[in-house]
Amino acid sequence: FILCVGRLTHYKGVDVLLWAFRKAIDRGTDITLVLCGQQSSRHHPLRGFVRKLGMSRRVRFFGRIGRSAAIRLMRRSLFCVLPSRTEAFGISALEAMACGKAVVATKSGGPQDFIEDDVSGLLVPPGDPETMADAIWRLWKDASLRVRIERNAKKAAAPYTWGKIAGRYLPLVESACEIRSPSSRVMAVA
Repeated sequence: FILCVGRLTHYKGVDVLLWAFRKAIDRGTDITLVLCGQQSSRHHPLRGFVRKLGMSRRVRFFGRIGRSAAIRLMRRSLFCVLPSRTEAFGISALEAMACGKAVVATKSGGPQDFIEDDVSGLLVPPGDPETMADAIWRLWKDASLRVRIERNAKKAAAPYTWGKIAGRYLPLVESACEIRSPSSRVMAVA
């Protein structure tokens, strides 16, 4: 299966992924799509869209799951997709990469900062189901491409551990505290 983890809202582009997945199925892709993310009800509009596209047996809705369950699914997936129309960071893509998985993500913000196209992942334009279908097809069909990207993805994700990121922010916090410190002393003396 391929995996998408994220809220099932318009800006996350899951509808675009569903169109792309339909196109990939039409090309012969024999795989299931698993969608994990908060949804407002069992009658979410995307479920109806899946039925209209004739993919009810090929798309699974897991709903909201915890982080450890998401990581387990990432490790078991063939690859992951982040189809966002806009994305501030894209933590689910980075987590998949840290699990050693190839990722198809959109050029929609954050993922462009840590994914090098065709090296550590595949980047596609947001809102473009045709190009996304091409990327899904490539990763499904070409095992050597997938393995190469997985190896590079894990390396690309390595600098983004919580400890390393916290280490980068600590000097900023310390600097902010030093800037505040003199005015605090003045207030205490007055």
